[in-house]
Amino acid sequence: MGKYTLCESCNNNTGAWYADVYSEVAKEVAYDLQKRPPLKHSEILTFSMQKLPALAFVKQVVTMFCSLLPLEEVQRLGFDKFLLDKESNTIDKTQFDLRIYLTPPNVGQLMVGPCVVSYTAGASIEAICASDLAVYPFGFILNLTPQYLIEYGASLLELFDTKYEETYKMNWSLMYLERTDEILPLPLQFKPL
Repeated sequence: MGKYTLCESCNNNTGAWYADVYSEVAKEVAYDLQKRPPLKHSEILTFSMQKLPALAFVKQVVTMFCSLLPLEEVQRLGFDKFLLDKESNTIDKTQFDLRIYLTPPNVGQLMVGPCVVSYTAGASIEAICASDLAVYPFGFILNLTPQYLIEYGASLLELFDTKYEETYKMNWSLMYLERTDEILPLPLQFKPL
């Protein structure tokens, strides 16, 4: 999707281990969305999956973010070791938050590397460092400042506690989000909820 922070061999391994799972889940959700009337901003849909290979799915999402992050950040978060051991579910989840949302079909591919987004919180100004990527039907937000909660989307952190060879029954409540600017998108640049 972007630059390589893993060597070619490692990138090929992660693709072989995780990409097909992600692709199948994305196709299933996209197919389901096509059968529905158009969604409205902030609408929430629940998807049920009987056999989600949860760890492989979330590892592919992390792999996609690795193409946006500097190598030093990938290593600081432990993403490199986490991805290169396909069985591993060991990661320090206090270092980040990972969220999922539904995107409009016209988004195509959107990748926004880590940016600092400032906002007012009462009388103070807060700053969130986040990265955002979207490939229909999913969008993902990687919050690198998890002490500041993001209200958009649903957390994927529980998927990190699953096992690689196992599948799980999942009920996902996913929020549909539209951006305020599709020409020059920034992380968290969604219409108000």
